[in-house]
Amino acid sequence: MITECYVGRHYTELPTPCLLLDLDAVDHNIKTMQEYLNENTKCQLRPHIKTHKCPTLAHLQIRAGAVGVTCAKLGEAVVMAHSGIRSILIANQVVGDSKIKVLAGLNRYGEVMPAVDNRENVERISHWAKEFGVEIPLFIEVSIGIDRCGVRTIPEALELAEHIKSQDNVFLKGIQAYENRGDECRNDEEKMRFVEERVGFAAKVKETLEDKGYPVEIMSSASTGTVKFTALYPGVTEVQPGSYVQMENAYDSEKIGLPFKQALYVLATVCSMYKERLVLTAGEKCVTIDQGQPVLVDDPQAKTVCNEEHCLVDMTDKLRHYKVGDHMLIKPAHCCTTVNQHDNYFCIRNGIVEDVWPIAARGRYD
Repeated sequence: MITECYVGRHYTELPTPCLLLDLDAVDHNIKTMQEYLNENTKCQLRPHIKTHKCPTLAHLQIRAGAVGVTCAKLGEAVVMAHSGIRSILIANQVVGDSKIKVLAGLNRYGEVMPAVDNRENVERISHWAKEFGVEIPLFIEVSIGIDRCGVRTIPEALELAEHIKSQDNVFLKGIQAYENRGDECRNDEEKMRFVEERVGFAAKVKETLEDKGYPVEIMSSASTGTVKFTALYPGVTEVQPGSYVQMENAYDSEKIGLPFKQALYVLATVCSMYKERLVLTAGEKCVTIDQGQPVLVDDPQAKTVCNEEHCLVDMTDKLRHYKVGDHMLIKPAHCCTTVNQHDNYFCIRNGIVEDVWPIAARGRYD
């Protein structure tokens, strides 16, 4: 399929299932986030591209004012670096000599900064940085509530900072501290307490490191769900929200506190009908259910259940006009994992396909 042949057509002419991106909503979301940070905070934006995995979108974010991007894995960083992006935070550890060599090579052409949380990893990065003749900036990861990667105490952070200082061709650049989405928070007051408890500890780590003579240029944190509050917290210098640019059903813009719009949709076809059941051509292989079942644009209250190849829909009064062969728009519950199932975005404006963007970092979970 030559995807570009669909440019200029209405989205209902597209083969389904496929991924749609509403460019007007994307433009609005990028502008809303950047203006909020510029007008209300001292924070810079380093958006997380694990959401969209698309260099074109990353460059739009940078053109609007972002200082670079955040990646989940080295493979994503490779794609972003090859697209010309020169400032990249990898918000995870890069472990193993084969991957560290790639990291070192990328640092010949830009600043690609991994998170670290143990001495041995620092030593291997130092070794290969010296072999490649580059200086690699490192971020100490601080665990602030998720209990996965990161140092847990201030003494551990100090010890790791001293070890980084003792190694060749690496230096401490910042702190990586992700507080999670804060979905359980019901209002602004609870969200502020959530940020205070989690980001507050990372800020204490930063303050202690600086008091002991270890400069910390960057402290990076925040999800889309917490960014409004984390960006205001003393000590935070960068925020790394991802989902805001596309949005998803698992996020509520009212709880986020910023007026982001839904930009991402899966387009499916009604392939079968029987009594009170509609069947769509979009199953778990193209719209993921790790954060809930998808929602129909025409009736968000309709019950949906996905299996491998299909989405099963209970008929409602709002859906009775549909017939076999009709197209239907679906809002994914989780944009990040849904996007990773697709090769391209069909980018629409006013219902017309304006462009087709490759999801170049799709599948780069390495």
